[in-house]
Amino acid sequence: MPSKTLLLSSGTRIRGPESSMNRGDIQRQASLPRIDAGAGACEHFERIRGSLMASAENNEFPSPESSLFALRKSDLDRACTALTEAFARDPFYLYIMGGEECDPATAGFFHLFTLNYGLAYGKVFAPSPNVEGVAIWLPPGRTGISSLRSIVPGILSLKKAFPLRAAKQRGLLHRLAEYGKLSAKIHEKHAPFPHWYLMVLGVADAFRGKGFAGRLLRPVLNHLDSRGLPCYLETHNPANPPLYEHFGFKIMEVARLPGSDKPHWAMVRPGQR
Repeated sequence: MPSKTLLLSSGTRIRGPESSMNRGDIQRQASLPRIDAGAGACEHFERIRGSLMASAENNEFPSPESSLFALRKSDLDRACTALTEAFARDPFYLYIMGGEECDPATAGFFHLFTLNYGLAYGKVFAPSPNVEGVAIWLPPGRTGISSLRSIVPGILSLKKAFPLRAAKQRGLLHRLAEYGKLSAKIHEKHAPFPHWYLMVLGVADAFRGKGFAGRLLRPVLNHLDSRGLPCYLETHNPANPPLYEHFGFKIMEVARLPGSDKPHWAMVRPGQR
């Protein structure tokens, strides 16, 4: 079942719950070396910060040798196809696209950005090398999406997806920006503590109803339980909340996507031991 992906309009700064950083994360950031401004400085900063964050205990995750397959760059095409199928009728994407149908080519740009974001700043898993589905997780301290972080995964390339009239493009980018504000506010409200964020969960059409969502969720949730860590997600498909409740998530709030009657479920799974 598809969850949701948080998207961002180019040039709009959307910050999530940075309060989710624990004390160790803050100390690590405070001890970063001074970097002179200039070409490549931002990328250099992110590389250093990434290496420090990856060493934090709360960011440890199941290894590729576990029951999940860790996605690689070479798997992006198949992963994009799986997510495009998974979200073809999802209310969130229909809302963003401003219509009743999702154009697969246009949607593919969104999914490629989301996958690249997950690879750059979090963990991206599939049930097997066949990529029957995809789960993207972001770690504590990186659960918020910002314009700066979005440059490397290719936020600017999203404009290539819209050979549209200027008015329609502005409408789409406006919906993305307004949704980002809503999502960040609700996320911070219900998860102001260190947690993992299930950014995306989607299963390709041919594998739906065969337990692949559970195969993607169980190993990660078991790992988080062993450390007593909570997690958070958002979803917009009425069929999804019961699935997530089965895995221990609790509905914290049901909002509406800006300017529409489409629901936005915010769900938290408390840390368990």
